[in-house]
Amino acid sequence: MKIPCPHACAAAQEHNISMYALCSQYYTRECWKSTYEGTIMLVGDEDDWELPEDIKNIQVGVPIEKKPIGRLKKQKVGRIRKNRYPSNGDKVVIQRCCSKCGGFFLVFSPL
Repeated sequence: MKIPCPHACAAAQEHNISMYALCSQYYTRECWKSTYEGTIMLVGDEDDWELPEDIKNIQVGVPIEKKPIGRLKKQKVGRIRKNRYPSNGDKVVIQRCCSKCGGFFLVFSPL
């Protein structure tokens, strides 16, 4: 890969050899620049930018919603009630509990 390991770097320093001479030419700054020269668009100095007046006058504020801190809580959906009735026209008998006395009674629900 032409990348010197730490042992090679230490040996190069011991013998006064430049570590950059051990690296491949593909890792040089000039090679990287020439590779990406078509895709890099320099931004320039911010003072030299030409912005329309409506963009210059926009006031950017603080976000309205704040993210909660910590781990999200699990949603407690509970059990899913099924309100299904038979399609053949039969009446459905549902057992209910009285909130005052605690007794059970039956409710016939029509379709």
